[in-house]
Amino acid sequence: MDLMKGIYLSLLYRFEFKDTVKIINSMVSWLNGVSVSGLITLSEEICRDRLINSICPEIEEEIRFHKKNGGMVVILSSAIMPVCKIIADHLIMDDVICSALESKNGIFTGKPEGSLCFGEEKSCQIKRIL
Repeated sequence: MDLMKGIYLSLLYRFEFKDTVKIINSMVSWLNGVSVSGLITLSEEICRDRLINSICPEIEEEIRFHKKNGGMVVILSSAIMPVCKIIADHLIMDDVICSALESKNGIFTGKPEGSLCFGEEKSCQIKRIL
């Protein structure tokens, strides 16, 4: 059922039939009842097995260049913290700005923590650290 809902939401997003923030909020609700530690473990596996291997060497060189020249290097993403944090740690980034999920007692509530880092919210978030 989640797969069908995911396909449906992807089509709504692709053809702009529904507000993107509403689509993303709907996807966040899927995590209601999921343990924080379980999602972190899954994120680590995905990052280790897929994402980190797909990072181009040029990106790492660019990050080193900016850090060497006093620049602050930040991930700004609509992705969730567990994924962004792992990538940021791997790339030795200075900070992470991304979507956070609300949890209580180590279990996700299915709601975002504050506003999701998407669209205009990305601009607001980056302005806070500048």
